[in-house]
This record gives sequence, C-alpha cells and structure tokens, in this order.
Amino acid sequence: MRYFFCAILAALLATVPAAAQFSTGNGPAPTPLVSQGHPATWVFAYKFGAASFPSTPSDHDRPCPFGGTPRHGGSYSQRYIFATDTQPELTPQVPDTDLLGTSDSDPVGATFSEIYNGDYNYIVWNDQFQTYPIRNGGNGTGHSKGILAWNKDGDGLVMQVSTPGWPGSGSAQHARKVEGNTLGCLTRISDNLKVAQHFFMLKLSSVDVALVLRALANSKVVTKATDLTIWNVSSVQPDAIADAIALFSHPDTLVTKTDVVLSSHIRLISKSPSLNVPTWQFVSAELAPAPATAGPALRTATWTSATMGNTTGSVACWDESLKGIPGPIIIATDGSWGGKPLKLGISSSHAKIGITTEAAAAPYVIFSDLNEDGGLSPPACKRAQNGRGGMFFVIEDKSLHDSLTVLIPKQATEPN
Repeated sequence: MRYFFCAILAALLATVPAAAQFSTGNGPAPTPLVSQGHPATWVFAYKFGAASFPSTPSDHDRPCPFGGTPRHGGSYSQRYIFATDTQPELTPQVPDTDLLGTSDSDPVGATFSEIYNGDYNYIVWNDQFQTYPIRNGGNGTGHSKGILAWNKDGDGLVMQVSTPGWPGSGSAQHARKVEGNTLGCLTRISDNLKVAQHFFMLKLSSVDVALVLRALANSKVVTKATDLTIWNVSSVQPDAIADAIALFSHPDTLVTKTDVVLSSHIRLISKSPSLNVPTWQFVSAELAPAPATAGPALRTATWTSATMGNTTGSVACWDESLKGIPGPIIIATDGSWGGKPLKLGISSSHAKIGITTEAAAAPYVIFSDLNEDGGLSPPACKRAQNGRGGMFFVIEDKSLHDSLTVLIPKQATEPN
C-alpha cells in the first residue's frame, strides 16, 4: 500500500511547477488555540447571524489578515460565543468588538493563522468553493467543509466549519487566487456574514490524523490532490497516514460508515454518500446503546428545509447494515442567547449542531457537516443530504450540553 501511495505522489509531483514547494512539516504540531499562546484540546465557536447580533465596527475597518477585501453592503455579524475542553460552558467574546476569524485574539483566527503561516501538511475541502480552487461540487458528493493539518510526525488538528468557500487555502505560500482567505473578506459569498455558522477545532494524534483522513475519504469530500492551494502532502508520512491518503484515489473502497473514538475520547462518525438515509436519524442510530435498540432523541439546529418535520416514528429510508434504531429527531427553529431570540433554521443559521434531549441517558453534543434535509420514505431516499457524505464529532460533556440547551432550548413543537 505504501509503495502505491508513493507512486500516486510521484505522479502528483510531476504536475506541479518546479518552483512550488511541498510542506516539510518540520515544526511542532499545530494545535487548537483559544487565542495566540493559549492551546486547547478542542474549541467550539458559534458565530451569530446578523439579524440578532450584528457586528458594530465599520465595514471599511474590517481586517483581512489572510487576504481579501471586506464585503460591503448590508448588515453582517462576526460576533461569537465559544467553549473549550477546560471551559465547556459557552462564553461571550471579550471584547465584543472582536471579529471572529480575523486576529490572533479569537479562536478561529488564531488557529487558522497557526496553520496558514506555518509549515505543515494540509488538506482543505469545501463543497462550496464557488469558482476557485474548485467550481462548486467538484467531483465529490460530501457536504463537508474544513481543513486538516499535521507535522512530519503525524500530529495535528482538524477544523470543521460550516462556512461556504472558507477556508480556501492552507498556506500563505500557496495563496488562494481570485478570492481572499479571510473569514468576512470573500467577495462572492454573503452567507458567511449574514447567517450563523459553527466552527469546531480538535487536537489530533498521529493515529487520529489517519482516522480523520479515512473519514474524509469515506465522506467523499470535495478537494483536489493536484492543487497546492488546498492539498500539500509530503511524500514521507507515517504508514497509517500514507495508507489513509491512498484511499482518496479509490472511491470504490467506500464503506457505508466509519465510527471510531479518538484519543481525546471524542467520537468521530462518517457517513458515506452511498448510505442513502436521513442524516440525523443515522447518527441517532449509531449512538444506540446496543444493537436493535433505539438511539437517543436529538434536537438539531441545521439548515433544514420545510419538507422535514419532527420525526418520532419509523423511517422507511433505511439501510439494513445499520444495527441501531433511530430515536426521535426534533428540529429546532428557535433559540435564544443573552435574552435575544435567535432563528436556527434555513435562511438564518447554517450551523449544524445536535444535542440529546433532556430525557436522554447521555449528554451528547454533536457537531456535523450535514443538515437534516432529505427524505424519510421512498422515492426521496437519495434526496438532498440523504445522498451526501459528511462527518459527526460527538462529545459527551454535561457542561457543554447544558450550555447549548440554553442556546437551543426545547421547542414549542417538541413532544412532552
């Protein structure tokens, strides 16, 4: 397998201009940052939508440290709340004039700066790059967005995002063309500023990096191994990582799912686009305590279409390879923070978050690539997100769960 990977990489190198340089990954491993100099095992940030928490600084003063120009016109928001493994309760930004993703003082900006201005192996993926480096859709069917970076020893981090078109480059040495690479400074995309988004950053061991790579390949994410802007991988890799990278060239090796526990005790589940089932019913079934038993009830806040409603009964679009039974899925459309109401559904929030309901046995929090948007019965089993691939990061943490229950409270339509 490693000989095969080297042959693939040699062919890739032949397509790259002689002046281009691949990452050596010689530096210390990248790690999630709360702010510069303050590492964490994991960090979650929730960027508000402009309707509830508009940003106050002048549009003309918005910084673009990773390139690009501020998008002008209309309201926008880069205000945020965040949580970490050592402070799992959601915390407001300080000061409240900070703009998420624009400096070393916010978790997204600090973590991305570490990667972008460092020397690492990286893979960037996004099914909504717009026109560069890949026209929308590419050759993948994963509804997934993010960046994975690691050093020569294989240790690194993954950043899952829900933002279309961002990030679009993994290194300042291979800057993105056409667009900039700063959150809030993309000229072609307005959703990142107008609606709510989520960001989840997780520290990874070398073993974890290989497992995340397998989940990415299985999700069939949109990336491109011949473009150094979004794919920069050294020819020398730990064996498990080399084997996992080789899977990107073999879509025929896709399995219906992957389900592993990482060194941080966070569970990573991936759904293949070949598994045509409702997305959050799938993850509920995966979280079932035993085969042939029901998974936990989940309250989800995603970009959900009007065709999907609360699901409490059986699901006809199902797959016999799945051993668990999906629990009820409650679609959250309304939330609140700091006394202000929030809209959590389509046109208001593009974040993808799930929590177990109060009656559930375990306080799970789930950060996902996939919306609750598809079909529950034939002939709609391949519709929308049912036919897409993506990942779910599952954290069992009561403090984080209870804090998110404030953000995503019980809905008026939720059964008692």
